[in-house]
Amino acid sequence: MQNSSAQLLVAGGSTYSWTPTPTLNNPNTFNPIATPGSTTTYYVTVTNAFGCSNADSIKVSVNNLPAITKSNDTAICKNNSAQLLSSGGSTYSWTPTSTLNNPNILSCCYTKQYNYL
Repeated sequence: MQNSSAQLLVAGGSTYSWTPTPTLNNPNTFNPIATPGSTTTYYVTVTNAFGCSNADSIKVSVNNLPAITKSNDTAICKNNSAQLLSSGGSTYSWTPTSTLNNPNILSCCYTKQYNYL
C-alpha cells in the first residue's frame, strides 16, 4: 500500500549490504525498513565472519489505494434516515456505528434518533 513500510529480514551473516538504498532506513543491517513509493526489488549481500558471501533478493509490491466515490453530503429532518453510498473498495467500515443499520456494507442507512423529555 502506498505510504506504508515493510521490514525486510535476512540472517546467516555478520555483515549485510542492501540495495537500492534510498528507500531503506539502514542498508547495512539484517532488518532494514523499506518505504518504497512503487514496487521495488531489494538485493542483499550477506557476508559471514570468514569472508564468504552470498546474495539474494526480495520484491516489495506497492498496491495503489482504492479510488473512493461516495454519496454527497446531505441534510435530513429529525427522525428520518438517509442512504449512504460508497464504491471503490472490497470491504467497507462506516463509523460511527451507533446510528447505522449495517456499518460493513457499501450502502448503509443512517438514522438519527432524538429523545424528548
